[in-house]
Amino acid sequence: EYLQDVQNKPFQPPVKMVILGGSVLVGRNCRKLMKDLDIQGMLLPNRACTWAFRLQIFMDQILQQPGVMEITKISMGGTNTAVGAQIFEYDLLPEAARNPDIVLNAYSTNDMHVLTILQAKSGNQTLRDRVFEITQEFVRVVLDKRPCQTHHQPLLLHMDDYLGNEQRQVWATTELSQGVSVLAHYYGFATMSYANVVRHWVYGDTRETWFSPEGWYDGTKTEMKREIHPGMGMHITATWVVAYNLLNLVTTFCSLEPWLSGQS
Repeated sequence: EYLQDVQNKPFQPPVKMVILGGSVLVGRNCRKLMKDLDIQGMLLPNRACTWAFRLQIFMDQILQQPGVMEITKISMGGTNTAVGAQIFEYDLLPEAARNPDIVLNAYSTNDMHVLTILQAKSGNQTLRDRVFEITQEFVRVVLDKRPCQTHHQPLLLHMDDYLGNEQRQVWATTELSQGVSVLAHYYGFATMSYANVVRHWVYGDTRETWFSPEGWYDGTKTEMKREIHPGMGMHITATWVVAYNLLNLVTTFCSLEPWLSGQS
């Protein structure tokens, strides 16, 4: 329907999507693969290496018309979901990204990182309670319909890309995804997980470097080092994960639309 409107009308506002995240979304370690493969002369800044940048190109190709979807990435190292909630609470989105149609929270790795751990300790909380609290606050702020505001309620999505290794136990590593699952069912937002897609490969061989952080082992030590930033392989794979989930949402809604119309 949107594509038909675009063809029939001289101007149709794009579907605006805002993706928020920390240093993983910034693209830290993303370009390391080029060095490992000895690719010379290819200039690829961090922002062009990330899955958010790749997603824009991918969706333009899938929709066969640039401008149907407009993706804005808001990322900064060291930030977590609590910062994302403040961005929406105080209307700090860039002008072009305001009143988004889709909001995707991609803070999951930073939510489980040492800074959030320290925040939890300073508030006499467990990390599990802290990440649940800040995620719920983010959801409430994004989905809140305030009388003085004219914007519509966006489609809220959550992306889990955390594989470790701040925590080394199964229960502790998945504390965020457990809490997000509860909140998603309660508030009715959609979730997707890069971590679940590749978890068996990564945990089956923690020395592989396509899907997991390359810094877990430096080639000389047998003890796993602390590292949360995966390389280019993750960003390529995450592009497909997000694109698949977006297209699945659209096709599912379209298949239900006749039934929903009949119920009205």
